[in-house]
Amino acid sequence: MPYRNSSLTLVLKSDDFWRSSLDGLQGLRQKSVWAFAAVGSSQIIKLTLNLMGTLILVRLLTPADFGFVAMTSILFNFILVFKDFGFSAAIIQREKIPQREVSTIFWLTVALGVAFAATSVALAPLLALLFKQPTLIEAFSALSLGFIVTSLSAVHSALLQRNLRFLTLGVVEIVALSISMITAIVMAKLGYGWWSLIWQRVIQSAVATVGVWFACSWRPSTLLDIAGARAHLILGAHISGANFAGYISRNADNALIGWFWGATPLGFYSKAYDLVMAPLVHVSTPLGQVVQPMLGRLTSEPARYREFFRHSLTGSLVVLLPLGVVMTSEPSLVTYVLFGSAWEAAAPVLGWLGLQLFVGLSGSVLTWSLISRQRGTDLSRVAVVNAAVTLIGFAVSVPSGIDAVAATYALTGLFFRTPYLFFVSTSDGYLPRRDLARALIFPIVACVTTFVALVTVQKLDWFGTRPGWADLSIQLLVGYALIALLAFRTDFGRFISANFRNLSGLRG
Repeated sequence: MPYRNSSLTLVLKSDDFWRSSLDGLQGLRQKSVWAFAAVGSSQIIKLTLNLMGTLILVRLLTPADFGFVAMTSILFNFILVFKDFGFSAAIIQREKIPQREVSTIFWLTVALGVAFAATSVALAPLLALLFKQPTLIEAFSALSLGFIVTSLSAVHSALLQRNLRFLTLGVVEIVALSISMITAIVMAKLGYGWWSLIWQRVIQSAVATVGVWFACSWRPSTLLDIAGARAHLILGAHISGANFAGYISRNADNALIGWFWGATPLGFYSKAYDLVMAPLVHVSTPLGQVVQPMLGRLTSEPARYREFFRHSLTGSLVVLLPLGVVMTSEPSLVTYVLFGSAWEAAAPVLGWLGLQLFVGLSGSVLTWSLISRQRGTDLSRVAVVNAAVTLIGFAVSVPSGIDAVAATYALTGLFFRTPYLFFVSTSDGYLPRRDLARALIFPIVACVTTFVALVTVQKLDWFGTRPGWADLSIQLLVGYALIALLAFRTDFGRFISANFRNLSGLRG
């Protein structure tokens, strides 16, 4: 039991892995591919389950129901932002961390979770008054349980990630999602309306917490070390500050639309936003679980760090590129196929927000780079500046309607937020800007080529009359086939090909 004695250093199996893999770049490549394959497979299953559940729920509930729940996302997303108060990233980055420091982080996380839960219950009447929806008090009170539930699992989840137990985490998340989705569908069928979506979130968090406690053998002790954990707490504070600024910018649109336009327009906006965020989250999650610890352990080897970072940035953009092109060029087709004709008003919003897929993951990778290099102050500064720009844009555009808000969010991200993050990330010279340029060349060329190819397929109508789902599937297949063809002769394509050829040797 490596965690029982507080005097022992917490040594996870990943330590041996990192020491051996960093002896040679080839070992690191093999391990990264295996980790991506393990966690990526679970994310594909989760994305499929989410899509299937959404297809059912949008036909059982109304846009107003989704709009009402989108109002509660102000609290729910706050829970997601502060579920670990930035401490998990600090745990993952350290190669070794004593038991007392981990226990200190655990108890502090739980205490903050309880405090945030109490605060959210106290503020529920004020938020209900803001949206002129008295029933929001009950919804906010139910969701406030999420602060306590997620705080209990934050450290255990971080230790599982640090130990590279991605398959275990994936199984826990899939089980939690399945149980919560089934519960939501049954409740919606029985006529519970928006309550089905509220309890879906609460149950998913609770099941996931129980799962990680069973999966992780670590248990907190009562012996604490505040001084030893100080470095983790400082980094966690910077990460939390950056997350809070990001939370404000990502939820201000929902708050303003709900206050200015009401539940139904917010329902259209929020579902289009969720449709874009679903693949973004399900790609950034496995990417972050693998990239963050690897970057943290490669900071002392700049050449290897830069190569791994460059390919991670390229890969993140390539994976979602065809989806973004299809959403931007054919938003009406996507909303019709997935949501039905009743959701036509969400199509223009989706067309603008589809651009976010081109910049969202690149911003995540750059953020992980700042964290791995302990640049917490710069991370906070970027988050505050970007949040301010986004808020100003929302305030100016919301009177013009939900389409204008979506356009503002997409264009400020494309032309300001991400470029500014690029500038700050490279300001210390550790990441040369030429490396970022190399990472972006292939995605930019592939994006333009894919857009031209898909527009050609749409205009020429080569395949004649066909159902909407078939049309959408053909366009996605053409997009990904073209990406694979273009990548074949590039440095990125050779990198991926070489690693997958070595994957069987790793498993053996």
